[in-house]
Amino acid sequence: MALVNYDLFWHRYLDHSELQRLEGIFSQLDFSDTIRAIQAQRKFSGRLDWPVEAMLRSLFAMSVLQHRSTESFRRELMRNPTLMIALGFDLKAKTDDVQCDSNPFLPYQVPSAAAFSRFRRALMDAEEQSGVLREQFERQRERFAEQCPDYGRDIGFDGKSVESHSTGRKLPSQTGSGEGKTSDPDAAWGCHQQYGTDADGKEKVTKKSWFGYSLNVLGDVNCELPIDFNLVPACDNENPHCEALLESFLDTRLSSRCETFVADRGLDNDKIRKRLHERDILALIDTRNLWDEVNLDPDQLKVPTRPLDANVFDTMLRTECGDLYCRCPESGSIRPMHYQGYEKKRGTLKWVCPAAAFEFDCEGRAECYRLGQVAAGAKSRVVRTKVDADNLRQHPALPPSTLKWKRLYRKRSALERINSRVADGFMLHSHYLRGKRSMGLKITVSMTVMLAAANFAMQLNKPEQIRSLVLSLAA
Repeated sequence: MALVNYDLFWHRYLDHSELQRLEGIFSQLDFSDTIRAIQAQRKFSGRLDWPVEAMLRSLFAMSVLQHRSTESFRRELMRNPTLMIALGFDLKAKTDDVQCDSNPFLPYQVPSAAAFSRFRRALMDAEEQSGVLREQFERQRERFAEQCPDYGRDIGFDGKSVESHSTGRKLPSQTGSGEGKTSDPDAAWGCHQQYGTDADGKEKVTKKSWFGYSLNVLGDVNCELPIDFNLVPACDNENPHCEALLESFLDTRLSSRCETFVADRGLDNDKIRKRLHERDILALIDTRNLWDEVNLDPDQLKVPTRPLDANVFDTMLRTECGDLYCRCPESGSIRPMHYQGYEKKRGTLKWVCPAAAFEFDCEGRAECYRLGQVAAGAKSRVVRTKVDADNLRQHPALPPSTLKWKRLYRKRSALERINSRVADGFMLHSHYLRGKRSMGLKITVSMTVMLAAANFAMQLNKPEQIRSLVLSLAA
């Protein structure tokens, strides 16, 4: 069977947006260190039917072109010879001594599934020995940080459930003594609790269980791109892994530009808040309702309150998250105190009487002044609360009732969009992988591709497309 000269159609290659993007992403990646690590790992053992660089480019192309399996990618190679050329394969006739596709109607060679499996194992071994793929991701991160000054200024953390291609049922033991291991021994059962409140203000917990892993992502909430990540069994607690990612981030140059950190209630602990407070980074972490007090005013306020000072009988009340309220001694109405900012020299938050701030009459103003030992002629009652570095959960530097806190906390949804792109765009929700090594390889490649695509978009002066794998980037 005669071979078609596919080079005649090479000029049409760059006209296709996906292939043009693929070539642009490859232009951002340097595979030399990875190729040397694989060759050092393989030494002189195993088959060498296919070029190492072409196989490595194929692995990245699976993520860029959004293939869920090796077989899906091989089928595209069979019907797309220009992709074979772009990846670095030679379109040569089949020979018996090369492991390739067995389709008799295909005029050129395509690597077999076994060849891809062996190469993936060699790459995972090289990654364990030298961490070359992780270094590739970090280089892409540093390159994007140079092109985008806002990258790393506002960051956040979120976890993503990653299911293994395993049922989680334990198989019969080979020794016949009861149950053995699952088909994915590295995975574990995990349970995610989502905290919220119902219409009555009571805490509501929604539970979700899965068998597999948890992907913890530290990302930029403005650019919506990852900064760091790790993959752990699903049963692990998020808090220590978030602390590890933060410590790694604080050791990088990006930490010097960081201003805010946002996370959900799952990271509600003072250790993370204090560490960020020491670096002058504002921690915006939602607070769980842990006070056991019965809410005495559910119609006016949905959360329990305590006196601002337990030793003083006064009208001032505080919530668990640090918000301040006042109770009118005459009508019993509960109103939020007006926040006027953080006084850094004093280390205090300044609160002002709402009646004076918004200029309305309060029936109990005279009694409130008396209880607070304020002069009768004062224009308003001013209360200052101390920011406690050892208890930032209840005495934060920015109270959650303020508009600034709510505006910044809304950016947390950017982490969910990052995880959604990893799950949907890079087929993490639909795969055939088992084992932490295989899953970690796919996620590392996906994260690297995400940043490489962003760098390519910035190079073309199209910052609005830094998160896209679909839109054309043709100049």
